[in-house]
Amino acid sequence: MKKIFCILLVAMTAVLALFASGSKEGEDSGVVTIDVWHSMEGSNGQVMSSLIQKFNETKGKELGIVANDVFQGSDTAVKLKTCIQTNDIENMPDVCQIYNASLPVIDATNCAVDIDSMWGKGSASVEKTDLIDSGIYCYTYEGRLLSMPFNTSTILLYCNLDAFAEAGLSEADLPRTWDDVYEIGQKLIKLDEDGNVLRYGVNWQLARYELFDVMGVIGENGTAFADNNNGRDGLVSKVICRDEMLQVFKMWEKFSKVPGLLNDSGSDQSGNFASGLNAMALRSSAGIGAITQMTDANGMHWAAAKLPVFNVETDKGGAALGGASLAMFDRGDEAKKNAAWEFIMWMVSPEVQAEWAMATGYLPVNKKSLELDSYKEFVAASPAVSVALEQLMEALPSTQETVMNMQDEISGYIKTAATDVKNGTISAEEAVDRIIAESEQAFSTYNRANQ
Repeated sequence: MKKIFCILLVAMTAVLALFASGSKEGEDSGVVTIDVWHSMEGSNGQVMSSLIQKFNETKGKELGIVANDVFQGSDTAVKLKTCIQTNDIENMPDVCQIYNASLPVIDATNCAVDIDSMWGKGSASVEKTDLIDSGIYCYTYEGRLLSMPFNTSTILLYCNLDAFAEAGLSEADLPRTWDDVYEIGQKLIKLDEDGNVLRYGVNWQLARYELFDVMGVIGENGTAFADNNNGRDGLVSKVICRDEMLQVFKMWEKFSKVPGLLNDSGSDQSGNFASGLNAMALRSSAGIGAITQMTDANGMHWAAAKLPVFNVETDKGGAALGGASLAMFDRGDEAKKNAAWEFIMWMVSPEVQAEWAMATGYLPVNKKSLELDSYKEFVAASPAVSVALEQLMEALPSTQETVMNMQDEISGYIKTAATDVKNGTISAEEAVDRIIAESEQAFSTYNRANQ
């Protein structure tokens, strides 16, 4: 029995030694692992995951870097802020997808790495001048580029050309102004004998994203929502756009009084447009891919128009960027910091940005992507993408959404006020005054806690 025990002990020792040797070999292999937090889900999430995997199999393998694909829900900034507030450096990401409104979250931690401090490092060849101007402006806070533009979109008006044809209209009649949308939309409404809506004139949800875009185009230089350069020079404290906001809400009020003209549902906007429920729809260019797939299947003809304006002669601001960026963090490990930079540089390279854009409907942030034959062919085959790109390039770089950490609260105030106006319980003037009062109270509360 003792002999058998000794044999087993020797065997176990050998196995443990083998495992220890393998572990030591892995630790000494030079492979650097980084965590990449993102909020992409659905089909776009699948593309995001495939790109991370492709990095690991190509550039990452070449450089000895492995990127962990970590989906963190709709707003990574919430979890990131928790780590910052608790000084939980260990559980912070190395790379994090983040929206421009949350730039102060990045700025609040000593771990954040300014993108401007990293140019020229590592093996990548992407330069700051390769990026679109709007992207650079969008993610610059207090004079520093805090995060790297990554997934970019612009808001469009999708139009059902079959419905247009029924009303005696053609693609030449695509709306340019909100008055056009109002007049054309009424011709596109379809009701049954009992007055129930079979087809709405336009699907338009008025929350923060839509208001800031529709209002932002107003004027030669666009219209900002708040002070301090719309939050890019410091924390916002005042709303500075009462007249322009009132202009939008009066139009919204006008639309609301026509039965069947306005559908303000924000659910399944792509599906409800492709099915014919909404003859026109105001939504992000990121929906081009999904709408194309659905309409290819059902044979519906459609086209995209640029964001309507109130006055074609004077409204020159252009649509703001939608989408998000990639921020990076220094967790005290220089190898991980350098690996995070290599990953970000790969993700914004011309080829990868083109691949990402063609698979999702987002627009490239790297101008050199537009020069690639594969992307040129893609744009030529997709007129809606061409319209989105043209609008993106025409817009003033400074026409961007407000940088403010309480964006969800502000969006709630705007959406609730819009619903009340649509239901006729308050006027456009009352809605705007209420939004301003609620927003400035939210600004004050946040600033007292964070200055």
